[in-house]
Amino acid sequence: MANLEAGSSSDAIRASRGEYQVFLSFRGPDTRHEFTDFLYHGLRDAGVHVFRDAEELPVGEVIGGNLLRAINNSMIYIPIFSRTYASSKWCLRELSHIVDNTSKSEGRKSILPIFLDVEPEDVKLKTPQYNNALLKHANKFPEEVKAWKKALAEVDEIKGWNVKKDQSQPVIIKSVVKKVLEKLKLKQKAVTEYLVGLDDKVKDLTELLDFNHRDVRLIGIYGMGGIGKTTLAKVVFNVLSSHFGKSCSFLEDVRENMSTKDGTVQLQKKLLSDIVDSECAKGVKDSEEGMRRIGEILNIKRVLVVLDDVDNKEHIKKLIGNNLLHSGSRIIITTRNTAVLQVQGLKGKIIPCEMLKMDDAVALQLFCRHAFGRDSPLVDYHRHSSEIISSIGGLPLAVEVIGSLLNGKTKAFWNETLSSLRNVPEEEIIKKLRISYDVLDYHQKQIFLDIACFFFNKKKTNAIYMWASCQFNPERGIDVLTNRCLIKILDNDRFWMHDQLIDMGRQVVRQESLSDHGKRSRLWIAKEACAIIKTKERAQNLKVLSLTWCHDITTIPDFSKCLGLERLTLAYCSNLKRIESFIGDLQWLIKLKIVFCKGLTDLPKDVGALAKLKHFSLRGCDVQQFPSGISTMINLEELNLSWQRNMKGEIPVGIGELSSLRILNLENTSIWRIPRTINMLHHLQTLNLWNCDAIEELPELPTSLTCLLLGSRSLHSIPNLSNLTNLVTLRLNDGSWGMTRSKLITGCNLRGIGSLSRLEKLDFTMLNVLAPPELASLSHLKSLKLTGLDIKSLVRLPSSYSRFRNLADLRIYWCEVEDIPLDGFPQLERMEVSNCQLLQRFSIPLELTQLRHVELKCCPKLVEIQVVDLSKSLEILYVSMCQSLRRIGGLPYLTNLVRLEIIQCEVLPCVEGLEELESLKYLKVQECPSLRRLIDASCTYISDDCEVFIEKCGYFVKDSPQDLKFTGTSLKRYVEEILQYKVRHLLH
Repeated sequence: MANLEAGSSSDAIRASRGEYQVFLSFRGPDTRHEFTDFLYHGLRDAGVHVFRDAEELPVGEVIGGNLLRAINNSMIYIPIFSRTYASSKWCLRELSHIVDNTSKSEGRKSILPIFLDVEPEDVKLKTPQYNNALLKHANKFPEEVKAWKKALAEVDEIKGWNVKKDQSQPVIIKSVVKKVLEKLKLKQKAVTEYLVGLDDKVKDLTELLDFNHRDVRLIGIYGMGGIGKTTLAKVVFNVLSSHFGKSCSFLEDVRENMSTKDGTVQLQKKLLSDIVDSECAKGVKDSEEGMRRIGEILNIKRVLVVLDDVDNKEHIKKLIGNNLLHSGSRIIITTRNTAVLQVQGLKGKIIPCEMLKMDDAVALQLFCRHAFGRDSPLVDYHRHSSEIISSIGGLPLAVEVIGSLLNGKTKAFWNETLSSLRNVPEEEIIKKLRISYDVLDYHQKQIFLDIACFFFNKKKTNAIYMWASCQFNPERGIDVLTNRCLIKILDNDRFWMHDQLIDMGRQVVRQESLSDHGKRSRLWIAKEACAIIKTKERAQNLKVLSLTWCHDITTIPDFSKCLGLERLTLAYCSNLKRIESFIGDLQWLIKLKIVFCKGLTDLPKDVGALAKLKHFSLRGCDVQQFPSGISTMINLEELNLSWQRNMKGEIPVGIGELSSLRILNLENTSIWRIPRTINMLHHLQTLNLWNCDAIEELPELPTSLTCLLLGSRSLHSIPNLSNLTNLVTLRLNDGSWGMTRSKLITGCNLRGIGSLSRLEKLDFTMLNVLAPPELASLSHLKSLKLTGLDIKSLVRLPSSYSRFRNLADLRIYWCEVEDIPLDGFPQLERMEVSNCQLLQRFSIPLELTQLRHVELKCCPKLVEIQVVDLSKSLEILYVSMCQSLRRIGGLPYLTNLVRLEIIQCEVLPCVEGLEELESLKYLKVQECPSLRRLIDASCTYISDDCEVFIEKCGYFVKDSPQDLKFTGTSLKRYVEEILQYKVRHLLH
């Protein structure tokens, strides 16, 4: 039975945001600590977000607010009809809302009823069991009872589960979880809109993988590029994933991602995170460590893993390991090369399955879906469609691309396309795909080639910004490329392109000059670029040049004849020492990126001649003076000189001439003065002076700023903030973090802070500067970090004062305060307190209805932590190095606490109420030597699978076993160890 006061529940908060998928409706006294609890944890363990409440509704309340939103936003409802379910008017009201929601959802929502120790006949009101209960309700709620009867009748018509007292509940729960996963399609991979001709292949492969057998099966799907291997693997993964719960992982583009050491580690981390959790992945530093951890995990977990587009045997070893796989595991591999599937040392044989081309009938159907939006050709296009399919040769990628190209085109265009296809041999798929490229306009072609050569699997934001600077109309271009199936935008906003299309795009660039690399528009392979430099070839048509990790170059050749060069990148070329003066001849250059070339100490003044330059970066080089020619780059929009500690002196006054400048980044430089002319930069939005330890003060800054970052150990005064009314992000640091001194002049204050009404993120580190009460009035503030400030006046504000009404993240470090009242923070989600030397008590009040995460660290005088009342939102509590802590009170109020860590609290005698934390999934207690007891092994509500780390907690508390350090030990095993330990002591 869900609680109306769900406003104080993390479940309700998440449901209101659409984060929860399943709503459990149940009668608490009947099922709370038995069937419902087991079902709740079964769903949670499978990765399902479940709404469940812990209490009955208070007398006199009506369903509304967060509870109603919880019902409205859930996708699946599971009413658990127990013997006294109908005795509760609140259960019946919930059921009525559930039925109403489902009927209006047009099939998007489902009800999965469970009849627990009752019969469907009882729910139909054909027996006294429920009928008598409704007769009693009819006296008080006659109108509502009619609706309740209707709701009961409708739900009873739905097939559900009958659970008898003598039945195996785990079997039933497993069946319910499986059905929920199928309906929610959790972990499902997105597949193309038009799936044609795959049914038989999916059926054959799922039968071959038969998940009911306990053996281990590895399948290798092989075939040429573009034939549909990935699509088939995704569909099969979607079919099988519900049978593996959380233990599923689909690793895409293995070949591309594992081309670098970092890419290998990232894929290993993704696999561990998918199957276990992000904590398990955190400690992986290199591929060998990743391989070891994966081997250990796959040895103890039944998993479903797909490795997509593998071209190297080592990839399989690094992603599966050499250990035996757990029984029942299924591994699917897609590749173009069957030799990859013969892996020596792998524990298990990979069964090869060939992916054949589509037959003509199926290919025609897929083509028509893209060309006409239907399954068959229009009347006048039968012959054309059949001939095109005959020319393409049954390759799904080519069918999609050519079909999308012809959509809505004239018959004359169709004839031209067909003529072009006839002139290309059947086996030359690249040339057929080229036809779709050739009809793009100039700007669209440039965007396509850039993605194929440089931006595959890269975030689209920076690329769009660059293309806009080139006036390529990127939004329109990307839309055209997407509609023609040439690219996709993934959910993480990265570009995706089929590897055949990447090959085609790069071939287009190569064909610009087959023998002379220097005459190509783009160079993406460092060796080729370096070869040009060594032979002093003249790259006449070159537009984009990227030289990365070229350690053997000391300078760049004379590119003065490369008049079309638009983008030049020199990255991590450690021996590059000189940029010649002819750099100024590159008049079309719009982006010059020279990063982490540590040998480069200066630039020629001729860079100032780059009149069209918009983006200029010297990040991580060793240039010692602000480049003098920069002030003449009148079109410059972004200037990044960060991470150059040897760059000293003043910014020249001429910087005020850069009227288009939006971003100025001087982070980690030794620049010591900013000129007053910076106020002339009316388009400047971001000024980054973080860790610029030589700066003493700032002049008046432009009002256009939205982001100001200033950190300096030499800071004498706080800049005037009152006119910066557009600021959204502000960080000020006087370098006193964790120190006892600051160079700020006595009396410095944060004048004008109350006028910054748009601020969302604020971070102040300033020793003993008064935190003004006006901070609390910043209504848009979401994140606040205060380090070293005097916050006494701030924490003493009366509760009636308008305080931080949208603040979600509050962090207080090194502030001398005895108490931190937390009333008046209605949106607070995360709270951190560290190194507050005078803090004695910390309370978590009932009002913090959204607080999820609390950390208390290094507070030597903290004596007590108290949870004042029911707090259903808090999920993580971390307490560390609080040497005086003697009590953590009110833990049983934390009904949804998932993670609890208590470390180095030397005088803490016990953890009261720990056994009642039924939602706990992770418990870590270390170096608390005064503990007299921790967990009562004979009476605990903590789940058996809760991960436990207990270490160095004195004589009375046993350490937990540490077989697999990163996955921990289950509570069940720890309790068994405790009981065995006690038995051994009794025997002796």
